[in-house]
Amino acid sequence: MSRPGGVAVPYDEAPLRPFHARGAVASFGGVFSDGFGLGIVGIALAQATTQRALEEYQQPALDPSIREQLDAYVARRREAIGGGEP
Repeated sequence: MSRPGGVAVPYDEAPLRPFHARGAVASFGGVFSDGFGLGIVGIALAQATTQRALEEYQQPALDPSIREQLDAYVARRREAIGGGEP
């Protein structure tokens, strides 16, 4: 860079201009936007994956006698736990 009259100025001593501030703000804004977007997408994908897994779940087939025993066990546990639990 040179001063008027052709005298060279070192880059370390060159004045800051509005162009430099705009470049710095644009650089920071891009990084901020990328991080924000990736954060939102990550949260949405985590929730969608869980919801989709629950929608696709199919209860495995059980022998009727095992189902009766399981239902009886659940009923006994609910009675033992009390009214505060589902």
